[in-house]
Amino acid sequence: MIVKQRWVRKKRWCLLVSSFLMLIVMFFCIFLNDFVMAGWFHYPFPEKCVLSTATNLLNDQCNNFTKGFAFGVLCEALCLSKKITIKTCIHHGNTYVFMAKHNGNNIIIKKKKPRDVRYLYNYFTDFIRVNQNTSSVEKTFFKIILEEIQSSFGTVSSKLLASDFDFFLNTLFGKISLSLKEMQSAILSIAQSELVMFALHRNLKSFPKILGTCGEFYAVDSFQKYSEIYPRLLKDMSWLKRAKIASSFLNLIQDFQNSQVGLLSHCDIQENNFGLTRYLNVKAIDVDLVFSKDKIEEILTQPSCQSDYECNFFDCQSECDTINGRCTTKSVTNNLQVLCRDILYPKWPFVGLLSSKIPIKIRTQLKQILTHCRSESFGKFSNTHLQVNKTLKELAF
Repeated sequence: MIVKQRWVRKKRWCLLVSSFLMLIVMFFCIFLNDFVMAGWFHYPFPEKCVLSTATNLLNDQCNNFTKGFAFGVLCEALCLSKKITIKTCIHHGNTYVFMAKHNGNNIIIKKKKPRDVRYLYNYFTDFIRVNQNTSSVEKTFFKIILEEIQSSFGTVSSKLLASDFDFFLNTLFGKISLSLKEMQSAILSIAQSELVMFALHRNLKSFPKILGTCGEFYAVDSFQKYSEIYPRLLKDMSWLKRAKIASSFLNLIQDFQNSQVGLLSHCDIQENNFGLTRYLNVKAIDVDLVFSKDKIEEILTQPSCQSDYECNFFDCQSECDTINGRCTTKSVTNNLQVLCRDILYPKWPFVGLLSSKIPIKIRTQLKQILTHCRSESFGKFSNTHLQVNKTLKELAF
């Protein structure tokens, strides 16, 4: 009898412990699902800023415009006619983004922390104090801009600018003939890396259109951030919409492959850096870490190394020469591989655009090619892009 009672108590205790452990497991699964679905693994959230912050920043810029220290086609609408209305303001690190209305259209106005080009500004200011010859001043201005672009974006980008300088100025400032003060202001404007990238590659369909500048502020087309539909709304999205967005991502990768400077490497492929048009076309809306081939090779070959993992710059990675202990120019990642790995079909527990709702008739084949596409071995190849891109599109639709 005593033995039986002990056995019953022991059984009850085991059931209690088992139930408690089950509750812990269930809680962990629910928490993990919310954690992943909230996208906390993927990107830090930007913070809202009060509208008075936006107003103060814009007022400071308008004061510079009034004094002749800032110019651009955006200045009139911001400072004189007041046709631009700021709706919301967010900031993320050193970036301020204003959602605004202009003549009834939604636009985005950005201000980012610029590169330090005060030495160029001071050099040019000193030069024009002692030299008023228009031709000499324009040549010096041209030379300063080219050298800064070469230093920050690479030789190939500098050559593109040299052959396209008037169009570059017109894209940024709405004019090609600048006064002395406007040249000084323009030198400060080119410190905005993203603005320069948009202007250099204004014909790239995957980039937003520049609508105008005013000093260090610039306006572009407004798009819904991909991160706003990922991942909370993703679980309810139809396969047709998923496939259309995936196809547009693949078009963007192809765009980057065939830019005017050749391959552009996107070293920060994450949901927060892409936007969607109303037709579900993907746009690269944050391109601070997009580089031409010669520039990314310059960046990647600087460190010493003992393995490939020490030769990385965000999503861009090259091979380590372990004999000489130096990073090489041989890439071990590529845009398509990172896209498959981080956005289209990431490994569990992450949720990707093509992770679910795949039609049965293509499920096995599509998963196989996506798994291959995200693999480290695929990152070392570039000549398979076209075939993989073509196959993915055929399967997705």
